[in-house]
Amino acid sequence: MNWLAKTFLKGLLVVVPIAVTLYVVWAVVSTVDGWLPLHIPGAGLAITVLGILLVGFVASRALGSKVFDLLERGLRRVPVVKLLYSSLRDLLNAFVGDKRSFDT
Repeated sequence: MNWLAKTFLKGLLVVVPIAVTLYVVWAVVSTVDGWLPLHIPGAGLAITVLGILLVGFVASRALGSKVFDLLERGLRRVPVVKLLYSSLRDLLNAFVGDKRSFDT
C-alpha cells in the first residue's frame, strides 16, 4: 500500500501542474476569444501574448514599475490573495526572475 500511495502522489505531482496550466491557458484564451467579434482561430492567443508583452514593457518603465508596486502592495493586504499571489510570485521568480534559484 505504501508503494501505491507514493506512486499515486508522484503521478499527482506530474499531472496537476500540467492540468492546471492547460486549464488556465484555455480559460484565458477562450475568454479573450469571447470578447472579440472576430472569428479568427488563434486571435485570442495572439492578443493574450501581446497583452503580456505590453504589461512587461510597461512594468519595466519607471512609472509602470511604481504603479505595479502599488498594486502589489494592495494584493499583499488581502489575506487569501496574499498567500496565492506571494506563492505564485516566488515560484515564477525562482525560474525567470532576476535572482533565479534554478538553472534550466
